[in-house]
Amino acid sequence: MEEYLEKTFRQLISTGQRRRMDTGSARDMKLRRMKNKVCVCLGVRRCGKTTLMAGLMAELQAGGVARENIVHLNFADERLLSLHQGGWNALYEAYYGMYPEKLGKETVYFFLDELQLFRGWELFVERLRREENCEIFITGSSSSLLSKEIHTALRGRSLSSELFPFSFGEYLVRCGLPRRGYDTEYLMLRNKAWEQYKQEGGFPEAYGEDEESRRSLFQEYYESLLYRDLMERHAPVQPLLLRLFASRLMCGMSGIVSINKMQNNLKSMGIGCTRDTLQQYLQWMEDAYFIFPVQQADASAIARARGMNKVYCIDHSLVQALTPQYSDNRGPVLENMVYISLRRHTAQVYYYKSKAGNEVDFLATLAGKPALVQVCASMAEAATRKRELRALSEAMAETGLKESWVVTESQESEIELPEGTVHCMPAYEFLADEIPVFWR
Repeated sequence: MEEYLEKTFRQLISTGQRRRMDTGSARDMKLRRMKNKVCVCLGVRRCGKTTLMAGLMAELQAGGVARENIVHLNFADERLLSLHQGGWNALYEAYYGMYPEKLGKETVYFFLDELQLFRGWELFVERLRREENCEIFITGSSSSLLSKEIHTALRGRSLSSELFPFSFGEYLVRCGLPRRGYDTEYLMLRNKAWEQYKQEGGFPEAYGEDEESRRSLFQEYYESLLYRDLMERHAPVQPLLLRLFASRLMCGMSGIVSINKMQNNLKSMGIGCTRDTLQQYLQWMEDAYFIFPVQQADASAIARARGMNKVYCIDHSLVQALTPQYSDNRGPVLENMVYISLRRHTAQVYYYKSKAGNEVDFLATLAGKPALVQVCASMAEAATRKRELRALSEAMAETGLKESWVVTESQESEIELPEGTVHCMPAYEFLADEIPVFWR
């Protein structure tokens, strides 16, 4: 076993030395690193976690770290299947048997992909962290590498970072464009990129593909999320209910979904389920970075019990590909994009309902700084403008905030209300920024 693993290591390291690492485009998210802490990258599958790690490995090499000091193992590699029989110690002895001079002297960087495929990984990682001079980086599909499980398995000895699909700002950089510019040529290229991003979304594999190919790709993602991240992992008693529930949530994207009403509708179809079951399914989807429920700010216990949540998807293009009714529905798609932009920075995102019953799409807080954000495709119509401003005016009065924001498709202005200033921003500017203007 040890001889086999040593040969495998030599093959992997030799391949890494010959092959140019595909580092992809720069991402806004920076991995949190600290001495004696395991660095963990979490996120939905296919969002670019492995490519992000490849970029870090390239940086280490550019900084003078020897390739032999960078151990990159993808545990989905069939050459490591025999690790099931040999155990983690065989892997440890194979590497340090090859390079005994590094033991306790040189820093070794371990990059471990899809680690959750092998049992006992947390004990091996903890031993490496505790006993050797090393830095450890973990990625894996969210199905078995959830943040709360990592903190339990590593007992507070890890730092987690969340990676989302490409933002519009990252998309611009990938296209070779700056995030902001004002000359005519830039504006034309930016507008073209914006139209492409609205169609292609944030998953890099979809870039450059035609509509039919994207639809097939997103269907594959959807099935993988359902079966690998939900059904295989949790083994639900009612798998068909889980699938139907996920479909209903996708069709209700950016709207308020009542768990109570959903349960009653399903019962009328002859499908028995409890509210607790549906709430559990929704939690699984959130854990898998698939669908995100958003509660009302300061919601009452009764409202929480009824399960009154707005729901959003990890990527707007995934929704459009799988639910055709969203193809020409600009408002919900734009709202989903803005939610993911906020969620990149904080999990404290709620919707706000004034005492008069008018709704503001988001009340988001980062580092104790709250912001009210409304999403409206167009403020051109007088009735729409009046409705959106009334909700913001009431929310600003009740929260004491003197500023709020409206994200539109293309309008830019400032509106003065008795309660304060409302900033109207085009979505292509709001979504291009590395961090929203109100949190800078």
